[in-house]
Amino acid sequence: MKERADLEIEIKSHGRFLRQARKKSKLTQEKLAEKLDCSVRHIQNIEAGHTDPSFSLARRWLSVTKDWRTFFEVILMPTIDIEEENENHVQEADE
Repeated sequence: MKERADLEIEIKSHGRFLRQARKKSKLTQEKLAEKLDCSVRHIQNIEAGHTDPSFSLARRWLSVTKDWRTFFEVILMPTIDIEEENENHVQEADE
């Protein structure tokens, strides 16, 4: 199971990816919030790493910004961490 600090780092990373996608598409937080039908405050909290977006919101966010590369980086990030953790546990058990 992931430690709280690891989860906080992961959430902040998602926020950075999503902020980059928004900025690349030249959208303001206000305009993006309008397109996603959510509050500007929610966008700010996600980008600052205070909260993690739902899968649905992240998918819509990246659809609106047309940044599919970032979408797949965000989606695969947790999977990669879990796979690395599993590999570490297998190596430790072999030793």
